[in-house]
Amino acid sequence: MRQFLTLNGILFTIFAFLSFLPHEGALLTRLIFSISALSIVFLLPGWNTAVIIATIFKKKFSSLEFFTFSIVASFIVPALLLAVEYQYLHILFPSLPIINTLLIFFAATICLQQNKKHSLLFNIPHNPGSFRNLKILSAATFLYLSIMVSMTTAYYPLPDLDPYYWLSQARDFFAKESLPTFLNSRPLFIAFTYLFSIGAQIDLYAYFKYALPLLSVVLIFPAALIAKNFRYPLQKSLAFLFPFTSGIIIIFLGESIPQTIVSILAFFVVAFAIHAYSQKNIFFFFLAGATVLFGYFFHEAFIIPLVSWILTTLYFFHAPIFRLIKKHFLVVILLTIILLPYLTQIGQYCLGISKIFLNSLSNIHPNLLFPQEYVNVDGNQMGWGSLFGVAKYYLFYVGPALLLLLFLLPTIKKHLWKEYLRSPEGVFLSLSFLCFFIIAEVLPRAIGIAFLPDRAWIFSGVFALGFFLPLFKTRIGGNKLVLIFFLLGFSANIGAAIYINTLKKYLIPSEQLASAEWIKTHLPQERIIFTAESSRLLKFFSNSQVVSIKDPNFLFDESVFAEKSETRQDVSITSEKKAAIESLQISVNNLDLESALSDIQKTKKLLEKIEILEEEKQGKEQIQNKKYTHYVYYAAPNKKNPYADRPYMDKKPEREMEMIFNKHPEKFKLLYSDEKNQIFLWEIL
Repeated sequence: MRQFLTLNGILFTIFAFLSFLPHEGALLTRLIFSISALSIVFLLPGWNTAVIIATIFKKKFSSLEFFTFSIVASFIVPALLLAVEYQYLHILFPSLPIINTLLIFFAATICLQQNKKHSLLFNIPHNPGSFRNLKILSAATFLYLSIMVSMTTAYYPLPDLDPYYWLSQARDFFAKESLPTFLNSRPLFIAFTYLFSIGAQIDLYAYFKYALPLLSVVLIFPAALIAKNFRYPLQKSLAFLFPFTSGIIIIFLGESIPQTIVSILAFFVVAFAIHAYSQKNIFFFFLAGATVLFGYFFHEAFIIPLVSWILTTLYFFHAPIFRLIKKHFLVVILLTIILLPYLTQIGQYCLGISKIFLNSLSNIHPNLLFPQEYVNVDGNQMGWGSLFGVAKYYLFYVGPALLLLLFLLPTIKKHLWKEYLRSPEGVFLSLSFLCFFIIAEVLPRAIGIAFLPDRAWIFSGVFALGFFLPLFKTRIGGNKLVLIFFLLGFSANIGAAIYINTLKKYLIPSEQLASAEWIKTHLPQERIIFTAESSRLLKFFSNSQVVSIKDPNFLFDESVFAEKSETRQDVSITSEKKAAIESLQISVNNLDLESALSDIQKTKKLLEKIEILEEEKQGKEQIQNKKYTHYVYYAAPNKKNPYADRPYMDKKPEREMEMIFNKHPEKFKLLYSDEKNQIFLWEIL
């Protein structure tokens, strides 16, 4: 109780003190304030939630168990509260995250008062072995920080194209003082972003560029929890490298997209399952299930471990579950009714995936050349072209450490497999791995469906870590030479990730940033720029309105350019959208009170759609009333771009011809020219 009150008191006092000081000037003062605010809106809710759970279930955690639990609760609980409050109470304001922290604090205080005998273990051990572990922990923390800092500071732009989309999404929601509902895709990611951007007053770009990638440092806790369950020092040391299972996992930890958070949560899930198996503590198995459930609302990839966990739980615990349902039947019915919309959303997503799979069965075309040649579900050519390309694919997306682990699986004795697979944790981890493995390797070859097989290897690699449990009980799993090979494999993954990340600075190289700055400072603010592949550069770094044209032929074919550029003449709302507004308004007007109450969600969606269309109409009419100058921007992709040789990037016509804009000086005036880097800007006269 004293530790609980002391921590809360210290953090609230520091935050209150800093709140009264000016913190909008120097970078250092803003940084100190934001860190203090994060301790309130991010860390404390998780800490206090762990206290509540510990007292309710009368659990006595070790300090490591408690901290690991509190960190995963910090990722879920404050964002979940914001999303629930917005959906049901329609409230959202900057101080709401702080109020939520206070509410959780009061709830934890009440729980502790009701159970004064309960104590949490935070003892600092004093035996030499513990100090050796502390040295390993410190070294691992330094390693994690070094990797993420080196990756985030390698260049100024965001690490890929997807983060710009999510930054725009967050900016749009926050400008309207709103959040996505649970019926939208990935609602908790935007709510989580709100904690940092609004609650802790971190600049939105700084959050996506630095704050979110640096959160990967918390993986030190699940790694330490896993290490606790291994026998030999070298095995324990190896556990701290588990977050670096493959190069692609490390890259995704620095991407600042929803997959970043579910990748972090996936390591916590595996750590809880491994800990539950080793300590025979079923609480952590259910904690893993809860993490997967709420993680689904960060990203739908967690649907696979969620279904795997549910099936495993029903198989091992069906008798007590049915007894519990029978005993509390009315409560179960009430909860089902309350959760029905969210269960329906999960069900619809599963149904959509099932439809894709069933449709593919009607057009089976085995592809034994995968991954040398294949087309993904979006119709993009994704093949790696040669034996060397295939080798790069597996070394980066699977990694030498995981390849070695899979190679050694046949050496595990039958009785160890039985012991592992007779446990709910072993079945859950193995089933999750198997499902992702099928998506990554079996489906593309057997029936020709490639549903992001490269991304599936991210989660295959994470859930495969459970196989170290039976492997480390074998003689070969304790062999120092084998463990050193694993160590080298994980180290190779780190090197590969840092190398690929360094190449990403050529996605938006410094020369293109310089051109964007020139546009920002030399052109009128009322400008619209046509471009084929530089829309994110121009939107975020030149603050321009951009018309993105997907067809690259507009650079070379006058008729294509004429057709595509006509959009600038029709910026008002289309007749179809006007008709949609009128239809929706009529539909709402015809709803009587009874039908509205019986179908309130449908009514709300209709009204929201009308509001969005009306805002779009007003915005476009404002554009129409202004006089805009139009430009065409072209920047050749840098040859060092890591995606430059990928087949889906080969969009330029094979024929070499001069772009049409230089042929017609009476129509296009060249304003900016960088011949060396092939960057040009023309004004449309």
